[in-house]
Amino acid sequence: MRVNGITNPPKINNSAGAKVNNVAISRIGSWSAGGNLATIRYGCGGAGTQTAGLACGGYTGGVLVKSTEEYNGTSWSGGGDLLAAVSSTNGGAGTQTSGLLFGGHNSGAKKATNYYNGSMWTADTDLNSVRDQHVGCGTRNLALCFAGRDGTGAVVNTTEEYTKAV
Repeated sequence: MRVNGITNPPKINNSAGAKVNNVAISRIGSWSAGGNLATIRYGCGGAGTQTAGLACGGYTGGVLVKSTEEYNGTSWSGGGDLLAAVSSTNGGAGTQTSGLLFGGHNSGAKKATNYYNGSMWTADTDLNSVRDQHVGCGTRNLALCFAGRDGTGAVVNTTEEYTKAV
């Protein structure tokens, strides 16, 4: 058998402490349970870190919501509402006190960008094109929005770069 140019590659045991050619293999990280969101939701956006996270928008009970929750590393609590209810907003960047949420879906794909200062959302510069089910990453000052669907529902491979004006 040949895989990636290697004849008869070693089989890798998926358990911790496995050995391949007498070299120990170990896992680097692990997942553990954290606090539950206060509101059951799906299709929401998010940003932040493990001790200062944001969850915003999405659906709860089939209803589109604009609520925001903040995570402190242990539990979630209410934050400022989005300017408009939105879902499919995987486009989030930044932190709990300086976050961005862009694009999303509410009766069609959207291009709105909103900034969160730790207590309230304000409008920021829109994306160049509408987008939902996309990916976002970066910081409040420098963010990326890529992939997803456009206003017709077509899957796209385009990228937009956000740079905060100074």
